[in-house]
Amino acid sequence: MGLDLLKLERVKRQGARIIARCPACAEAGGDSKGEHLFINDRGQFGCVLYVGVYGKTHRQRIFELVGIKDNPGKYFAVKKPSHFLIAGHKVVQNDILGHLGHLF
Repeated sequence: MGLDLLKLERVKRQGARIIARCPACAEAGGDSKGEHLFINDRGQFGCVLYVGVYGKTHRQRIFELVGIKDNPGKYFAVKKPSHFLIAGHKVVQNDILGHLGHLF
């Protein structure tokens, strides 16, 4: 989960952080200078006016406005190959790893 930087206004880098206009504050007519929203180097974001536990709903509104909701690169599914499920298939060689390290 992150923010779409292309949807933000007045984006600038300040050291390791990104500073921009807070979309939730802008929606209410605030943050005209564009310095309330911060994003740290780990992708965590917040508003300097609403910090900590008190800013949870404000951060949720920021994510609703400019958040990236779908991130298909982080999700995957593991499927069993269908040819193992077909009856009649047998193992080619049984216990091949059990013979490693043995001298004959």
